[in-house]
Amino acid sequence: MIFYISNIIVFILYSAFFKIPYLNRSKVYFWVVVIHFSSLMGLRSYTVGTDTPQYVSFYESQNFTFNSNGASIYNLLSKFIWNITNGNYHVFIFVLSFLTIYLFSKSFMIYNHGLDYFFLNFYIYISFYYYFESFNMQRQMLAVAISMFAMMTLYNETSNNRIIKSLILLFIAIGIHSTAIIAILGLIIWKIKKSKSMLFIMSAFIAILSFFMDKILMIFIGYFSHYSMYENTVFGTKYSTNGGTAILGLFLIIMIVSSITFTDILKDEKVSFALFMTQVGGILYILGSSSQLIIRMAVYFGVYSMVLLPSMAKYLSFRFKNKSIIYILIVALFMSVGLVILIYKLSNNLGNVIPYIFMG
Repeated sequence: MIFYISNIIVFILYSAFFKIPYLNRSKVYFWVVVIHFSSLMGLRSYTVGTDTPQYVSFYESQNFTFNSNGASIYNLLSKFIWNITNGNYHVFIFVLSFLTIYLFSKSFMIYNHGLDYFFLNFYIYISFYYYFESFNMQRQMLAVAISMFAMMTLYNETSNNRIIKSLILLFIAIGIHSTAIIAILGLIIWKIKKSKSMLFIMSAFIAILSFFMDKILMIFIGYFSHYSMYENTVFGTKYSTNGGTAILGLFLIIMIVSSITFTDILKDEKVSFALFMTQVGGILYILGSSSQLIIRMAVYFGVYSMVLLPSMAKYLSFRFKNKSIIYILIVALFMSVGLVILIYKLSNNLGNVIPYIFMG
């Protein structure tokens, strides 16, 4: 735990240094962050992360039976790396880690048109435990990163091909992890007109839908038998996520309600998209907090809190005369909440990321 906290301190220190506006330090800052955290994740031992030993075992034996239905692109990537590295699993883990970190970081840049909020984006990414989730469910978090990048592509391009590019990326995400199929809902949310009434209707629909989620997920498991392991955990009496997801969901929804009540945040098309996506994630975090599979689905939406919260701080601070002070206080609130979540999850060693062992 001390090792992970110390890395966050290092991140804060060189974030402060590289924000100095000389030369082209912004790009240097971006790549230092990406390489630093890719290395921390990618050069870990196979013992770090609950699912990592299983990933390594299947990779080394090139056993695709476990992920046979719903991971065709992941299997191709695994086979390609295995062939060019003679089965070196360290390269395999590092490539997955680098792609995940890079795609999330690139999404932050696209959303913000640069690195203005990159520090806070990445801080939330770490402290809300999304970064550490990749130590455990690495294949899914890569799919989450690709699906988020797919949606950001819609805002990064003006050509008619942007929808095609987004669909291709979503197809790749589904080929990495079949749960990414739920990310297609993002296209609907992107297309609909954003308003308070529409947010209420969508929230009510997701809330009602969640009560039938057990039946829906049973159908999903029928097509993707790999997830039959979760059959007894849907709205589970046998499993509890025990990760404070309901509290996180409640916090996100409170902040969303506050922002739409006191600001005109919904007038910003890109920010309102992230708000709608985060709202879905918050509802699923609350109503599906006893189901591991539902929480895994919720992550595809909850990750948009990483880009929403910095924008929300800006909009909320504009409501006050002393904008700078209020902005700092709101950011401090977000960072404090993130730190509490991080300490809680690391203390409970969620995902078995402790002890950290380098390679081996």
